[in-house]
Amino acid sequence: MEEAKPSTAAGLAPEDLKPDPKDVWHIVSWDPAITTSKCIGDPVTPRCALETFKACSARLNMAFCETVIGREISLPERRVAVWYRITSMKVLSAKTARRDINPPEKPGDVHLLAQQRFCVEGKSPCPFPEVENSFYHLRQAQDRRWSILGWYIGSGE
Repeated sequence: MEEAKPSTAAGLAPEDLKPDPKDVWHIVSWDPAITTSKCIGDPVTPRCALETFKACSARLNMAFCETVIGREISLPERRVAVWYRITSMKVLSAKTARRDINPPEKPGDVHLLAQQRFCVEGKSPCPFPEVENSFYHLRQAQDRRWSILGWYIGSGE
């Protein structure tokens, strides 16, 4: 995949595509007071789409999932807090977009890689020490909002 360039994703500034430093973790929680996001529910960047998706589970709010994935998903029984950091964001080009998968990738789509740790309401320790790796395929719609077309969550650092 090619590195992100300012002109490759419509309306995104270079800082919108930068990964997080290794020691920086963001929080999406059931408690808005400790949530670091300022754009949940308004997926105007790939990060905002990811945070909206995380808020769906964190707050048991299906409307957030419908905003960024267009459908309902199974939610956890209890609210969660998610510590996450983006490790890579790459904008796909005509050369790197795969058309042999479903849905086919398009130039301008974004591949986002993140690490995450969870905390379940009422359980400790918070966050859990285990780190999960996650992959997201995002696309910008004509209204300039981003959606998540697919994702995979694994384990390990």
